[in-house]
Amino acid sequence: MTSLDSLQSSDFNAHVGQPFMLKVGETELALTLHEVKLLGHRRAEASRDPFSLEFHGPAGIRLPQGIVALQHPTLGTLEVFITQVGLNTGGSVFEVIFT
Repeated sequence: MTSLDSLQSSDFNAHVGQPFMLKVGETELALTLHEVKLLGHRRAEASRDPFSLEFHGPAGIRLPQGIVALQHPTLGTLEVFITQVGLNTGGSVFEVIFT
């Protein structure tokens, strides 16, 4: 499992457009990394600038926010807190924030 503390926004930039497999309980589905967004400057005690990851998933999916396992062939397994932030005509939108 990949340590979340060591990850920077730059670790994800090359993976925009790629699928990540989400696993929560018995549910497994592919989410596509759509955008990596910087969220400002780091606090004095922080080891990185905060950033968010926006993922797009299939239409009609409703998942509760919570900790899930996201798997990627290069980045490994990431246990992250994910929130569904919207639905659009193309599908569902999810967000993961790193502070």
